[in-house]
Amino acid sequence: MAYRKQLLLVMVRVTIFMISLVKSGEAEVEAEAGECNPPLFAFGASMLDVGENEAAMPGREASEFPPYGLHYFARPAARFSNGRLLIDFISQGLGYGLVDPYLRSVGSNFKHGANFASSGATLANSTAPADGSNSGGLFSLSVQIDQFGFFKAAVLAFNHTEGFRESILNIEDFSEGVYIIEIGHNDYIQFVSKNPDHNVHRFLTKTIHLMKEALLRLYNEGARKIVVLNMLPLGCTPGVLGSIKPVKELQDEYGCLLSFNNLVNLYNQQLDILLKELRLELSNAQWILFDIHTVIWNVVRYPALYGVKNPLQACCGPQDGYYNFESTQQCGSPNATVCKDSTLHIFWDAIHLLESFNSLLGKEFLEGKSLIPSFIVRESCNLFNKIKL
Repeated sequence: MAYRKQLLLVMVRVTIFMISLVKSGEAEVEAEAGECNPPLFAFGASMLDVGENEAAMPGREASEFPPYGLHYFARPAARFSNGRLLIDFISQGLGYGLVDPYLRSVGSNFKHGANFASSGATLANSTAPADGSNSGGLFSLSVQIDQFGFFKAAVLAFNHTEGFRESILNIEDFSEGVYIIEIGHNDYIQFVSKNPDHNVHRFLTKTIHLMKEALLRLYNEGARKIVVLNMLPLGCTPGVLGSIKPVKELQDEYGCLLSFNNLVNLYNQQLDILLKELRLELSNAQWILFDIHTVIWNVVRYPALYGVKNPLQACCGPQDGYYNFESTQQCGSPNATVCKDSTLHIFWDAIHLLESFNSLLGKEFLEGKSLIPSFIVRESCNLFNKIKL
């Protein structure tokens, strides 16, 4: 126990030192009348990872190589897309610019929150390959919440450090912050690959239990506005379809893999029930579902309404198959190519969304659409309407 306390103290001191190195002198951010500017704290996997794995184990993620980042950053930006992710559109929409990953020690600004999401992350505790060949699955959700605990303790301690007059985030910021979580798809992809019979009851119970544990841990850390993304229709993703190449009898009328989508639907139903239970048990917090599943499913069903022509095809890949996916020619490999018009697609690669679709989701979020119950981030402050960061 003494060793753990000593280790915690060392970690907090190290994080305080890192924050002091990168602390910038940016101007105070104020909300307009009737609005608020809550900090953002992101957790989860590759759909929200903006460089956490790159900072921890550089040079091991496909997202660190061309053509990732092509259409916005004009270079790889450690994001699994051709440009910005959902979290980028939310933070930019709030006027923050891009929120930095927790582990980026140089040039970061944590005055608007921090991003703990790690590509390959799972609800279940897992570890990266021991040989260090890649960084997938490096930090499970449980570890990310551990990191948040260290971060919060370090920030609050830093505020009282002699010689620094301006705080980074105060205790009210942590309670007013918006906590965004996207996770679970890696658990289910791994489960299906190892359990083709899809005997899911025990696994479903386990993953929902792990989600509840994680949400309660964040609540106990002071989180009061928690937004959880449900799972996208994995049976419609190029990676799943291109790997399985299902016969027509296994597909629905839109070409998606029925069994996989049925599994996703079961998880999403249980997630919805969990959040409803938490609203009753802990009514002093907001437990919000961001229903990205329905948004993506609508585009798959009615692509023309969204200007999409190829909803089941990857934009980045071999460009020589119905799904534009082959495990040996995935996006980021030297022989991968890019589609001519990315706006005609939903997916950039095997499973990750294009910037154009992330933009749509960001707009939905900022306008309070597809959020259950209704939640408008700019109107969500309870303690004050002006945040002094």
